[in-house]
Amino acid sequence: MYLIYVPLAAAFAAFVVYGGLVMPAMEIIESLRDRRRSRAPDNVVELRPAEERRAA
Repeated sequence: MYLIYVPLAAAFAAFVVYGGLVMPAMEIIESLRDRRRSRAPDNVVELRPAEERRAA
């Protein structure tokens, strides 16, 4: 009986740890990397007319 349930419990625990900790951590890290790369520089000149800037 232990030959079936112990490996099954270990596989389930590994699945829970991977799905609950590793994958979200990888998504957070990827999101932070993308945010740093896609951020516009601070010295960008606004080219829209003043009327459009006030309306937005």
